[in-house]
Amino acid sequence: MNEKVKLQLGRLKRRYVGASSRIDWIEFVDLIHCLRMWCEIANDETAYQDLKKIKKFKTTKLTKRVSRAISRGNKRFLLIKMARPLTCRVLSGRVGFSDYLRSLWAEEKFSVISGVSFDKHNGSVSIRGYFLGNVEGDVSPVRLSVNPLKDIRQFMSSSILSYYINEERCNFSVEFLIRRMSNAVIDASHFQDLRKHPETGELSDGVPILLASTIGGIDAMYFVGLYVAQEILRAFDAVDDNELSFAF
Repeated sequence: MNEKVKLQLGRLKRRYVGASSRIDWIEFVDLIHCLRMWCEIANDETAYQDLKKIKKFKTTKLTKRVSRAISRGNKRFLLIKMARPLTCRVLSGRVGFSDYLRSLWAEEKFSVISGVSFDKHNGSVSIRGYFLGNVEGDVSPVRLSVNPLKDIRQFMSSSILSYYINEERCNFSVEFLIRRMSNAVIDASHFQDLRKHPETGELSDGVPILLASTIGGIDAMYFVGLYVAQEILRAFDAVDDNELSFAF
């Protein structure tokens, strides 16, 4: 890893520590801007020739059971796919969605599912995945298959979010979601044109659902940003599991 990339790794860790130790939206906006830089690093050929040797990223694949369940009929859902849990002190065990979303879908029965575990020794909480929808069957996000280890570019292109809302079925990669968050959703890299509705463009239907959802007691957008940052730091040995549980 060259010095320029090492600098960006140190920068990402500093922003991650700040955003994961307490709810701090200023730190989080800067974290998303750092992740936007990692999208560029993954696509830079010179940097990639060096980084592609490091295959420590984990990605997910839908099992046949989950795939059948979310493809059946016109069921509405949103699924965040994670190969490993997010572990940090800022999380609680609460998973749900806002009163606004509850009132919007009041006539339908929805399930909210995440994999949650607690470490009584150090007080940390780990959460893997998120499912919100009226799909019948076993759609637990912890039942997704985990692919063989990947490099940074493969991780960035892997699917992290799928949804079927308002008769639109979409599937988005890690890179797309980070770029969308940094460029418009939270104005981390570019300021949203105030003449445009903040939900315009791709991911328009998924944005309000994400904003109205909470995972581990924090906003779903915040949760996803921490997860992506944590996976980059883990893959490049900038943090280990003990550090995630204790240091922050």
